Amino acid sequence: IVDTTLCSASHERKQLAFRFLEHAVPLLRADQISAAMSPSLLKMLINNLVYPDSFHSAAAKQLCHSLAGFVRSCSESDRQLAVLMALLHKPGTIHFDSVTKTQTVASLVGGLNADAVLEYTTWLKKVFLTGTDSDEEIKED
Repeated sequence: IVDTTLCSASHERKQLAFRFLEHAVPLLRADQISAAMSPSLLKMLINNLVYPDSFHSAAAKQLCHSLAGFVRSCSESDRQLAVLMALLHKPGTIHFDSVTKTQTVASLVGGLNADAVLEYTTWLKKVFLTGTDSDEEIKED
């Protein structure tokens, strides 16, 4: 519904997509978070963060702030990582903060619990050792 109805429609519906995700993420399981943070929504998020004069820039920043708050308050590493990895995997990028000129990933990483940090650093090692930031070439164990 978010992809087909909200992300490809009017400004009001795109705004609603950001608000929907902001309120839905805390209620979702890890696999549902990954699905809710769809490629269309992530492209829309990145575009609105990259261009600060865009119509939805404030809503995009608010969503990132809410996601960071969720990660800080969540005790389940799989849900924390689902949010973080959604931003780092395509259409996102490992360079998310640099591209968007935000501290979103840094804030998310700062809120991870010990188990999530361990899994994240394992993933980063794989990225470093394979020399790619494309998760398609890195299969998670």
